[in-house]
Order: sequence, then structure tokens, then C-alpha cells
Amino acid sequence: MSLVYFIRHGQASFGKADYDALSPLGFRQAEALGRFWIDIDLRLDAVICGTMKRQLQTAETVLDMFHRTGRNAPEPIFLPAFDEYDAFGIWDAHVADLLTNSPDLRPLVEEARTSRKAFQRLFEKIMIDWAEGKRIHPNEPTWGSVIERVTGGIRTLIEHYGHFKTIAVFTSGGPIGIAIKTALELSATKAMEISWQVLNASVSRLYVGNRGIFLGGFNDVAHLLVQKSPEMITYR
Repeated sequence: MSLVYFIRHGQASFGKADYDALSPLGFRQAEALGRFWIDIDLRLDAVICGTMKRQLQTAETVLDMFHRTGRNAPEPIFLPAFDEYDAFGIWDAHVADLLTNSPDLRPLVEEARTSRKAFQRLFEKIMIDWAEGKRIHPNEPTWGSVIERVTGGIRTLIEHYGHFKTIAVFTSGGPIGIAIKTALELSATKAMEISWQVLNASVSRLYVGNRGIFLGGFNDVAHLLVQKSPEMITYR
């Protein structure tokens, strides 16, 4: 079997014009991971990356740390299967739907504009309803179709790198939650809930091969904790 590191991208630029770019802190998180991997002498046989900017910037920052120290590192191979789904697009569509069809939730929608806690409560409700198929708009992907896309990417890993390789996959919280779901045979809803726990620049280890996919570790941020800077630990 092969060991696959699933890495969530560093902190993105939440609230900025280009959310998909890493924030300054996101670059620091990626650099910390690169230094940590160099310190433990990690050797990579392949690097897989989704096509989103924040994923690629995380991969490039980590690999640049390898290059600075004269270490060899593979060039990223892009695999759209590991792109994140459009949670903000789903949020926008379903908030508008709530305001029209669920007037009893209007106070929570209004509170969510200024309260992080209220936003999180409403966000979780909308995304769980979407994952369970209770709220679907025309031309909108389903959570089931996202799961199928990511598991297709995992099958590609097994087919091409399933034997005694060490692979890094730079992706996002959604695909990592789905990878954990696949390994532990969890429900689609639980995959969504797990994805919310994935920290920026965290590392989850899975073993893949002809026998399937098995969990080796989840949401590891030792490389950030050793910085002794609480601000390095972020969810978004």
C-alpha cells in the first residue's frame, strides 16, 4: 500500500476580493509544514494538487522549502477531483431561499450578518440540508456528486500510486472529509460534519492500495503547534 498525506490548504483570504488566494498567515502555515517535512526528512514520490489557487499556493510554498534546502521534490500533478465544492455559492442560493420560504428563520439570517456564532449555526443548517438532499437548486451539484468526484480521484491514486509510494495531496476540507468517510465507511452527512473540523494546513494520513483506503491519522498540526503561536491554528 502507499501512504498518502492529505493536506488542507493554508488560511485563505476570507472577506477579501480574492478569497481563493492564501492570506499572509496561510503562507506562514504552509512554510511551517515545509520546514517540518524537511526536518523529518520526508521524501515524496508524487505531489497531487487540486486546481484552486489556495491549494496550489500551499503546494508551491511547501515545495519551495524543499528547493531552498537542495532537496528534490516532484512537480505538482493537477487533479480537479480534489477541488473544493462551492460552499459560498450554495450558501448564497439557499439563504435567498430561506428568506422567501422560511420567514421564521429571517431573524437568524439577519443575526448571521453580524454574529459569527449565528453565521455558523445557519451555515451548518444549510449545508446539512443540502448534503441530505433537502435543498437542491437547478444546475447545482449535489453532495452525492461531490462525493463521487472525490472518490474517483482516490481511485486514480490507487491505480497509479497504490504500491509503496509516499504521496502528498494538496486539497481542501470537503475532499478530506470525503476521504475520511471512505476510509471509515461513514454516512454522507458525517463526511460533511468532519470536513468542518479540518484545520488549515493540517495533515491527514491515509493508506491506499488494492485493498482499499485506511485511516492512519487525522487533522495533524504538530508543525504548527511547535511554532508556539496560537494564531497559527485556524479553521478559515
